[in-house]
Amino acid sequence: MILRNLKINYSLFISVLLLNACMQPTAKKEIKSISDSTTNPTQLLSPERMQGDLSILWAAIKEMHPAYGIYTPIDSLEEIYHHVNATLDTSLSETDFITRIYPLICSLRCGHTQIRHSRNYKPLTKNTPGLPFEVLVKKHRVWITNHQTAELNTGDEILR
Repeated sequence: MILRNLKINYSLFISVLLLNACMQPTAKKEIKSISDSTTNPTQLLSPERMQGDLSILWAAIKEMHPAYGIYTPIDSLEEIYHHVNATLDTSLSETDFITRIYPLICSLRCGHTQIRHSRNYKPLTKNTPGLPFEVLVKKHRVWITNHQTAELNTGDEILR
């Protein structure tokens, strides 16, 4: 039961983190107003805000994530964290921010841990072409990180 609550709290934390990253600075004090707003997909997040959110995420992973240091050595996770943090040197969209931090999430090697867009995120158009999934490419291998179809699972590897 404690583990179940931990997973729920962790998922809630990640959602709050992304909502925090996408809010206007003046709206951060009024969290309940988030549900009434729409996240603008063209709004860019500042490097400082993204680095701050990544720092909060990293602290939560170290403190609460059950796979921290189990499947990937802690020093390797720290190296990936510092590398990802260093890449957050320019303003990015919410989608690009998620893409940048996914190597850290994937390095936990926990298929239950995902990053999703904020609750009210709307893509530029519903007719934007694309596949029903997102991937992580690393060392000539490709894994599913996000999907919108029941046939796929997060962590599935795409083979040649």
